[in-house]
Amino acid sequence: MKKLFLLAICGLLPHFILAQACCSGGVPISSNLGLATQEQGTLQLQFTYDWNHLQALFSGNEQLNDDTRIRNTHSFLLETSYDISPAFSISTLFSVVRQERIISTFGDPDITINTGLGDAIFLFRYNLLASRPNSKHQAVIGAGPKVPLGRANHRDERGIILPADLQPGTGAWDAMLWGFYQYSGILRPSTNLFGLGTFRYSGTNPTYNNVQSYRFGNEYQLQVGISDRMLLGKLMLDPSVLLRYRTVGTDQIDGNLFANTGGHWLDIVPGLQFNLGQKAYWRISGNIPVFRALEGTQLTTSYKITTSLYYRFGGKKNAVEIISP
Repeated sequence: MKKLFLLAICGLLPHFILAQACCSGGVPISSNLGLATQEQGTLQLQFTYDWNHLQALFSGNEQLNDDTRIRNTHSFLLETSYDISPAFSISTLFSVVRQERIISTFGDPDITINTGLGDAIFLFRYNLLASRPNSKHQAVIGAGPKVPLGRANHRDERGIILPADLQPGTGAWDAMLWGFYQYSGILRPSTNLFGLGTFRYSGTNPTYNNVQSYRFGNEYQLQVGISDRMLLGKLMLDPSVLLRYRTVGTDQIDGNLFANTGGHWLDIVPGLQFNLGQKAYWRISGNIPVFRALEGTQLTTSYKITTSLYYRFGGKKNAVEIISP
């Protein structure tokens, strides 16, 4: 009986493949860590809305002709950063998540909506070049936990536990490693080349469905991009473009590999930042899929839009600079 349940939820049985095939969506926590270091005593706040629309069904690296399922993930994120000293800072990221799943196979569509507080990240960062404040280079590393603040046991109206990728939280403590590098003035004084890397080592939720354990696959992410600054009348703009590579390992349930999870993604992310005075900006970016190589059959991103509003308290009164999308 347990084996039959696992096959069904993975999408291996014909009658369940459209309703239960796994999904590569999720809360974009790792990709939204990227506030710059500032002067000692500076507090930064960034509010982000991320809309991930998933309607492309892939088997391996081949897109299938299927439009019976739609997923939307709406993520509302608050990132903060406080510079304790020229070398040390603390960064946090909190999330609220709304998940929507629509399945249109026979008759009226089956709609599932789930909203709740998501997990949080606490990152302790060290500026490797704090002793060289006027350097064109900036290098920062960080580490910290992802704390399971969000629930991972939501049920639908029939009392059935929702799949792990429809839960706002993971129910597990994870370990996060983070690194950032920027080289300013590569073509002209306002041109920045930057790279951002994250690694998430996933913990295990021991109480999934009350009697099972669930572990998401480890995640690696690397972003490399370039940004510049230009004037449009009196408006100061920072256009940017980056290449984002993401790879996620296969999930595990009760210690066994969970089919139709994990894979590799490559995206181009163009962005535009509108500087609002000297300590604030509004930024918008999109996500253009380039390559997908997924494990098994999964629903994945068709397009994604992210927008952020930023404000800084304290520090010098120079205009803020982009370091990542």
